[in-house]
Amino acid sequence: MPDILSGKEERTCTIPHEKAILVPLLTGFCDDDNTDPNIKTDEGLRNCAMQGNEYGVLSASLDGSKLQDINLYRTQTRLFQSYRT
Repeated sequence: MPDILSGKEERTCTIPHEKAILVPLLTGFCDDDNTDPNIKTDEGLRNCAMQGNEYGVLSASLDGSKLQDINLYRTQTRLFQSYRT
């Protein structure tokens, strides 16, 4: 798996005209198994998962055209329980 902080990531795909897409441009993950007491709260988990986002440069293009104001479309998931098997 490439180190995403070291360069450009590029993907190519074909999407039918009538379909919407969701593309994760910045992602992070933390869980409360960590021994750090700051990561035991909802706020602490969010802060942990967002570490490094300040170094991300968000840009995307569609059919060769750069998408404008991409930060207006950013969203964040709610906290959720993951299950281990």
